[in-house]
Amino acid sequence: MASVFPQAAACFETIVGDIQIPNHPLVNEVMQDVLHEAMDLEGLMALLRGIKDGTIRCLAVDTPTPSQFAHELLNANPYAYLDEAGLEERRARATSLSRNLPDEPGKLDPAAIAAVRKEIWPDLRDEHELHDLLHSLLAFPLTALDTLETRHWTPFYDRLIQTGRARTIACGGFSCWVTTERLPQIEALWELAADGTTLTTKEESLQKLVQGWLQITGPTTADSLARTLNLDPALIFQALLAMEMQGLLVRGVFEKSDARGLSGERNSDYCIEWCERRILQRIHRLTVSTLRKQIESVTPAVYMRWLLRWQHLAPQTQLSGEEGVFEVLRQLEGFEAPAIEWERSLLPSRVADYDPRWLDALCLSGAVGWGRISPHPAWSAGDGASPRRVIPTNAAPVTFYIRETAEWLPHALARQCVEECKLAIALSAEALQLRTLLQQRGACFANDIQRIANLTRQQIQHALWELATAGLASADGFDQLRACMDPRRKSTVTEAPGKRAARSSAGRWSLLSEELHAAPSTIEQAHRTEAALESFARQLLNRYGVLFRDILLRESNAPRWRDLLNILRRLESRGEIRGGRFISGFAGEQYALPEAVQSLRAARNNESDSIVSVAAADPMNLIGIVVAGERSPSVPGRQILYRNGNLHAERDVPGPVDLSTTVSSSMLPSAPLTADLGLF
Repeated sequence: MASVFPQAAACFETIVGDIQIPNHPLVNEVMQDVLHEAMDLEGLMALLRGIKDGTIRCLAVDTPTPSQFAHELLNANPYAYLDEAGLEERRARATSLSRNLPDEPGKLDPAAIAAVRKEIWPDLRDEHELHDLLHSLLAFPLTALDTLETRHWTPFYDRLIQTGRARTIACGGFSCWVTTERLPQIEALWELAADGTTLTTKEESLQKLVQGWLQITGPTTADSLARTLNLDPALIFQALLAMEMQGLLVRGVFEKSDARGLSGERNSDYCIEWCERRILQRIHRLTVSTLRKQIESVTPAVYMRWLLRWQHLAPQTQLSGEEGVFEVLRQLEGFEAPAIEWERSLLPSRVADYDPRWLDALCLSGAVGWGRISPHPAWSAGDGASPRRVIPTNAAPVTFYIRETAEWLPHALARQCVEECKLAIALSAEALQLRTLLQQRGACFANDIQRIANLTRQQIQHALWELATAGLASADGFDQLRACMDPRRKSTVTEAPGKRAARSSAGRWSLLSEELHAAPSTIEQAHRTEAALESFARQLLNRYGVLFRDILLRESNAPRWRDLLNILRRLESRGEIRGGRFISGFAGEQYALPEAVQSLRAARNNESDSIVSVAAADPMNLIGIVVAGERSPSVPGRQILYRNGNLHAERDVPGPVDLSTTVSSSMLPSAPLTADLGLF
């Protein structure tokens, strides 16, 4: 120790000034783990600097309950405080958090608690096991012998009496069985020594007694133990706090949400529930196992029939209005489909009387954004199998994202990481010029870009469409992309002098790249990666209701299953999602939203003969994944027909699809679908 901590061998009275941290690999590793992994020291220093220089303003607000930011301080252990005040003097101990913390997520199953209590209650076979039990409990009141499990203990105790290994003593008015070896602790607890001297302290004896009883009772409170042992609940509460500091116990709400103490005070310190850590783990595992057994798996056809209703594709399940469009985009967030198919099939099939102005309003308000997230094939290795140039096409994959919950977006954009040498080969000179301009000036309107770049309107529009197809740029509104795809709107663009040009689409163009979202440090990047994976998991659960490995074959931007698995297990442990076997015929773990489990169970017998038409580019094109059949490519113009959750037929739509009743014809291309159907 002296080689690692030289000051440990010195006299503490002669050491002055700050404590010198030794430059040793062990010490450096511990400091790194504690200050930068377990805690965020850099973030704390940045916060303090911001408060000092005034960039962060502190505002004091009086609230009836503690803020969420104060929970860590209120639950701090006594050694976390710098002063030496007693625990009873802490105002933090007089504050209750029960009204702030949710009770339902992660709630333990009462049947699991009862089952574990039955398992941990001792099943004695002879007097030797009874002696071991009394040795760990210190005292066993005779009032606890009135149960069926303890009635056969009396003959075992008589044998211990005959051998002088146990005796009956009045402890605080209760007659208790005690072992001869534990008499000093009993005398210290109930002050039974005639001369007032004991071989052990009362605190040590009380901690051994409480620790022993917690091993066989499961979740309990200080009041409950005090009534059983006829002791002061304040003393037992102090012993529970000491054991919590050692990491032996966990406090929480396990059984009772509104308990009253001996004094009648609601949610007092003595009514806090405590449980031994290993016992709590057993209860939690049994709770999760019970929840999984409650689910009876359904067939893939039942799941597909339910999923069409979940996605608002089945008859009489469509949404309406701008809120309906927002809800549909929330479900489809992160899924890439050909740009032309969004307003041709995906949105009109889910929103009744779809109006493109609803999508424009959501985009221009900043609630929703769009762009290509997956890497373009032109960025791959030049092996001859991938295109070398980015060709603008209305079949380029595009997705929408909700800005409020887009933690997954930086993680997905980071996979593009395009090298400049490949950009110079794959993009046209005009597209490279506009990319450089947007990098230097930020978001710009199309008219400003044309004036600064000194290019024609057709060149600007083609270059912006090229950047959008490559996944390098996006616009505030979706109408800019419509203008690029609609040949009739492009034909109205004129450069004739003296003739008024058509009004440009609302919104600005900007780059869509990971540099805008770069983290300031590696630790912050790790936090963002974890948040991104959790956002991906919630996104997929919201889209499919039930998530399993095979379903990821339909996703182009989803992370690997092994990365999602730890996040899903954590969400299940919190009680936010359910794990189990929901759909038969698929290997591996399956997870589902609680509301999806309930509705899926109810849909088991709800058969439907109606035919549901789904575009091949729709995420519900699960042929070869969930529904039996050969996988159908996600190309525009192809439709899939489902009937009662099974594949009914596939067909190609000849020529353009007339959706004039739902989408304005000026906003859809009128060219045949056979033209410009490149997937890139």
